[in-house]
Amino acid sequence: MTSRTAQSRPVHGHERSSLSSRSAVFATCALILASTLVSLGGAGPVAADETPAAPKPVPAPAPAPAPAPRSPAPAKPEAPPAPKPAPATGPMHEAIYKDFDGKAVDLADAAGKPIIMELWATWCGPCRKQRETMHGLSAKHPEIVFVAASVDQAGAGAVRIYLAEHRSPKGSKVRELMATPELQARIARVNASASIPKVIYINPRGQIVDVSVGIQNAVFMEAMIKNLTKAGTSPPAATPAPPPAAPPATAPAPPHASGQ
Repeated sequence: MTSRTAQSRPVHGHERSSLSSRSAVFATCALILASTLVSLGGAGPVAADETPAAPKPVPAPAPAPAPAPRSPAPAKPEAPPAPKPAPATGPMHEAIYKDFDGKAVDLADAAGKPIIMELWATWCGPCRKQRETMHGLSAKHPEIVFVAASVDQAGAGAVRIYLAEHRSPKGSKVRELMATPELQARIARVNASASIPKVIYINPRGQIVDVSVGIQNAVFMEAMIKNLTKAGTSPPAATPAPPPAAPPATAPAPPHASGQ
């Protein structure tokens, strides 16, 4: 059989118009698809040989600020120490003295301190000598209270005149008072001698430790001061042996001796 060669069929004009319209539609669709991809953020399909871009690192959250340090709680103020109780007064601190105006006074402010007291009179020569030692020691020992109690029968007026004429040396801290019968009676319970000068040693508790009659020198009195400063917390120490004393005067003074 002989083959029949297919002959090309001629394309008519209306068929050409149909093909052109289809091509235009395809082009339009391609443009719409491309625009859609761009609007979605894509840049079109990724080529096979392209590596996708690494995602941007997400920044780590900032660390929370450290809490502010707490201020320490204010310290509670310490309570002030309780005041120490006032030293107890003793028999020789009581109001058994008088000042030069005749007013009764006491030695309550001397509680807790040793006291050295001299019974004296303005007319007594040995008493004046003893006063010199008392003045010197009072300036040297502020921890001791020194008292001069006059037994003058002429009264405070005579003592005031004497003190104006015989002023105490600078630095002396001897307290000048008048002795009362009550004071002399309390001293007589320990030493009943009526002679003067008479030096009475009193501990910080207001108790008489020793009574010495006649002039007492500074060495002996210094030894007694050491004993007195220990007597506040312990029993009275042994009294040192007194030195030889000058013959004491006798109190009260006889009327004819008032001018001596």
